[in-house]
Amino acid sequence: MSERQVAALLTGIRKLSRQIGLYPEGHPLTEEAIAVALGSVGEFLEGEREAVLTIHQDAFFRNRLVVPHASLEFRGLLREMEARGVESITVSGPVSQDDLYDLAAFICGAGDDIPADGTIRLNEPMAIDPDLEVTPSTRMRASYGATLDAVRFVTGAMVS
Repeated sequence: MSERQVAALLTGIRKLSRQIGLYPEGHPLTEEAIAVALGSVGEFLEGEREAVLTIHQDAFFRNRLVVPHASLEFRGLLREMEARGVESITVSGPVSQDDLYDLAAFICGAGDDIPADGTIRLNEPMAIDPDLEVTPSTRMRASYGATLDAVRFVTGAMVS
């Protein structure tokens, strides 16, 4: 279940980040992406008042449980988040549109403002825990992800 919830959230954030990079705030496509992202946040929370998405050892964790498939599928977004210094995202429902927009803009580098309404909080100390549930396949997943990155780079270089 965590895989689906995390994939929904990351899909919404990725789509909104891409739209913010292309269109200004208030553009119809950006507004549509905000609506989709709000729906994905609802799916991520799925009845809970609060949930935490953590990045640790090249993987996403939802409430301290590793989500390996989402970690591979959204590896590019994971790298963007790491580059911006995001280690955890704490989501408390209901999420404000402004916080969601600020989060996506921050992740894609279109803005330096972090969410200010308090419904989305970044890098809370309690969420970043070295004792997260790491499975024996962690090294293999990291190696597999690095291999995928290399293949994508080589493929991109060949096309150019």
